[in-house]
Amino acid sequence: MRSYIEGYESSGKGCYVDSTPLPNEIRRLISNAYCSHGKTGSCSQTRLFLVLDEETDLPVWYGLTPGNVLDLSTISDITSDTFISVGVEIDSMVLDASYITREFLAPYTSDSGKMFSGKSPASCGFQYKTRYHEVKNLIPNAKYEILQNGKAYFAYKKECGLFGKKVDSYIFVDQMKALSWHTEYIEKHWEEFERMSDKEKNWNRVKNGFFILLSNIDTHCEEILNRYIERVDIESVFKDAKDYGNLLPLSKWDKTRVDGKIFSDMLTTIVILLLKKKLVPKGYSIPDFAGKPGSLMCCRNSEDIVNIEMPNMQVKELSRILNIPVPGTLDLNKYSRKIYDPTFG
Repeated sequence: MRSYIEGYESSGKGCYVDSTPLPNEIRRLISNAYCSHGKTGSCSQTRLFLVLDEETDLPVWYGLTPGNVLDLSTISDITSDTFISVGVEIDSMVLDASYITREFLAPYTSDSGKMFSGKSPASCGFQYKTRYHEVKNLIPNAKYEILQNGKAYFAYKKECGLFGKKVDSYIFVDQMKALSWHTEYIEKHWEEFERMSDKEKNWNRVKNGFFILLSNIDTHCEEILNRYIERVDIESVFKDAKDYGNLLPLSKWDKTRVDGKIFSDMLTTIVILLLKKKLVPKGYSIPDFAGKPGSLMCCRNSEDIVNIEMPNMQVKELSRILNIPVPGTLDLNKYSRKIYDPTFG
């Protein structure tokens, strides 16, 4: 991973951090733990953590941890291991609600030079409903409306103290999502809605689109919302790793084999992401790349020289996009040696 970081335009300075569960029944895997995160029932699982570079949306670090560990030590371990293993010092994080705790905020002093933004939990002393009541009369006011990714949001910034730290609350309502959920709720639960007080009805009208982003970054609402929305890129990476990198199923291995598999899967995922950056803007997909060149007829002779047929127009186009010429012949011995020793030839 260090060679990949040094050889690619990835700074790792501002990073998205998230994890995905890897359910399994491996008895001798020390990163296993029973967990119900994202599941209807508990199961034994390992969690795969990724750190994505803010500039390139490519992984700069990955790691495994027991499935039920989502706390300050997790973030501390990720930060230190990222620096030790690949030389990347994280100075800004975009996090999910699970990580925003009193302990997490402790090192984020005004002079620490570290920045964070993350979704506020709807519990744990974060004054979630209090913030709603403070802005509820402003929500209908078009003055506080912003547009982001084709959606309209109520947006309001409020400076607040949290666990003794100066933190800004960026309060949002995804108006289309809130109205859609509210309308569906009334249609299905009309009698229950009628029994609500006016106060409860007003909250019901916005609650499914209401969220708060906490940050020590003093900026405008649009930037903080954009930072958080872009965090969904990490979910896309997890999906690509599972769809194309065979990340799951995770089974029938001990720790050594699991570590090797995850390392191989992450290398595959990085290659897939780099291919997508080239292909998608040109209207091609990963299946296009995997399928079209597969039609080339290849014949190997007794001297391990492979003769490759003339590519068709579609293959030539893919070759041009990726800047990888299709050779007429290929010396397997030299090619194999070059794979293991990039300095050869």
